[in-house]
Formats: sequence, structure tokens, C-alpha cells
Amino acid sequence: NAEDNHYNEGVKPTLEFVVTSDDITGTGAPATLLIFNNEKGFSPKNIESICSVGRSTKKGNRSSGYIGEK
Repeated sequence: NAEDNHYNEGVKPTLEFVVTSDDITGTGAPATLLIFNNEKGFSPKNIESICSVGRSTKKGNRSSGYIGEK
């Protein structure tokens, strides 16, 4: 969810889409869509939350937008 991305100070957010004719997943797909952005990424707290079903760090924070994967 873009609304909860975090970026280093002074960094302009970017988003890049790349379609390649290579099957990088090894699934027999005719192409692969790669999506890149330059956010900081998951913090250790985010990873803990993803691995702890039912203990989301976003539970009481509905005012910031949608409750997403992070």
C-alpha cells in the first residue's frame, strides 16, 4: 500500500514497471512483470507482524487509510 511507504529523507519516490520476455519464475510464463520502487522496505517490526497472525501493528490505526499487508 503506497500510503504507508517510507522513504529516506530527500529521496523522491519512484515506481518502475518492467516487462521481460524471460520466464524468471520458471513457471512457463511467456513474460514476467517486475515492479520496483525505492522505499525503505520492510522493517524488522513489519516482518514480525507478517509472521504473527492476528497481531497486526496496524490494528488500531484505521485513520491512516486502508489496513494493508505491511
